[in-house]
Amino acid sequence: LGCKPVTPEEAIKACGKLMVDSGYVEEGYVPGMIDREEEFSLAIGNHVAIPHGTVAVKPLIKKTGIVVMTYPEGIEWGDDIVKLVVGIAATGDEHLDILARIVAAADDEEATDKLVETATEEDLFKLLNGLE
Repeated sequence: LGCKPVTPEEAIKACGKLMVDSGYVEEGYVPGMIDREEEFSLAIGNHVAIPHGTVAVKPLIKKTGIVVMTYPEGIEWGDDIVKLVVGIAATGDEHLDILARIVAAADDEEATDKLVETATEEDLFKLLNGLE
């Protein structure tokens, strides 16, 4: 929480490192996240970005998991400003539930900004794991 602004690529790499360190993915997944960003922006609007890998690196996912990083000052991400970065690694169709929870939690820029400014790690954990 409370990360200092970086470039989109640095944010993606930081998410990837957390995903590797958490045992969700193998290291080779991270370059696939960068490749995905090169295909199309991972910023989805409402101050949110969802770094994830390409189909080619999907076999490098060990287990489904997410990592969350907040950037209260915002990151210039193409034409967007991103404050909430949620890295996703999912097996099968498990990413659909994760995406639905992200969209519900950050349904507009104001909701995202409030979440970034006030949420604790526990709040984010509960929210993004469907425990609230």
